[in-house]
Amino acid sequence: METLNIVHKPRPGENYEQIERRKHQDRLTDLWCDELRTYRLQVFKKELNKKQPEFLRRKAALLREIFDEEEKLGETPTISLKDIEELQAKANAIEKTLTESDTSETELFIYKEKISSQDLQFVK
Repeated sequence: METLNIVHKPRPGENYEQIERRKHQDRLTDLWCDELRTYRLQVFKKELNKKQPEFLRRKAALLREIFDEEEKLGETPTISLKDIEELQAKANAIEKTLTESDTSETELFIYKEKISSQDLQFVK
């Protein structure tokens, strides 16, 4: 470039933006916060999905108790046996999908989970 006496000037495009420290730092912070939020939501959703079959079975058992008590008292049942069977079938189906599903997570670009050790050993 010196021998040809050429000065390189980047072509201003539509996406050309001058780098400013504060603005880019804010963007990275926003991106990190968004990824942290999505990671925590994914973990929470997994926990709830694992607990769902147990919840549905417990609900079916309680509805069965209510059904038996209403029958015992001679009242018209407000719950049908079909509803109870549907809950148990739904719990089985959810449990089956949990065992078969792969644990694919969305790709996080900045956030990485910190793995902290549970055992605290001190060396003398």
